Amino acid sequence: MLSTELRERGYRGSARTVRRLLQAWRDGAIKPTAVVAVAPKPREVTGWIIRPAAERTDREQSDLARVLQRCDSLRTVDELVSDFAGMLRQRQGQHVDTWITQVRASGVAQLAGFAAGLVKDYDAVRNGLTLPYSSGAVEGNVCRLKAIKSRCTAGRTSTSCGSASSSSSDPHAVGEDEITNFVPEPLRLDIA
Repeated sequence: MLSTELRERGYRGSARTVRRLLQAWRDGAIKPTAVVAVAPKPREVTGWIIRPAAERTDREQSDLARVLQRCDSLRTVDELVSDFAGMLRQRQGQHVDTWITQVRASGVAQLAGFAAGLVKDYDAVRNGLTLPYSSGAVEGNVCRLKAIKSRCTAGRTSTSCGSASSSSSDPHAVGEDEITNFVPEPLRLDIA
């Protein structure tokens, strides 16, 4: 009976081999070894879902498929995240309304919260997903100004940047002229 069941599962050995192995297990000469399936870590599954299918290895793809088979809510999350990533990569902001509707209907609270945040600044989100413009240059200048400000105020309580001079022993000191004569780099927008 066991031999028949094993054959149905793909076993190609003889019934006699099965009997000998079972007898050895009963006698305690050989202990049966169980193959323990290790569940993937949540961080791994998240990485698989976020990464485009083309960038996943075959093993990751098969592991993700196995996880998604067992969990309907993760399958829904995978579909919605993939759809949003596609909109983002291919600048297809015209589909954001449909995506938000699907998220609200999905029942996934975390994605519904994300969608609610998108709705709050809808025009910016739609433009960001559609238009080729980038605020990277502006963000770079803001970052640079913050760095200058932090160097200016680092370790000082009541003194201003004006008191720092080039002869100061503080290597992070910033002179007043560096702040007052700051000219931001021009923004270059590729308008087609």
